[in-house]
Amino acid sequence: MGATMFVAAIVASVYVGMIAMYTAVIRKRGPSADGSDPRIAVWLAESAARRRDRAERAATQALLTGHLDRAEYQAAMATTAARENAEHPLEVPRSRL
Repeated sequence: MGATMFVAAIVASVYVGMIAMYTAVIRKRGPSADGSDPRIAVWLAESAARRRDRAERAATQALLTGHLDRAEYQAAMATTAARENAEHPLEVPRSRL
């Protein structure tokens, strides 16, 4: 029984490691066009984008309902843009420099 649990723990650890590697790759290059990436890895990789979308949506709604003034909204959008830039910096090809 103990050996079975040990093997199951190793298999689960390897699976978690593989999903983490897939997630890192997807965050860098985006999901594959043919849909061959594991769905859980795609979901994990896109969670940051969903979080940014929620923050932007909440700030826009607060602006439209009068809970934020223009300066506060612009500060919230600047924070969102800075977070996105840190997570996904713009890469300019060397040929364009």
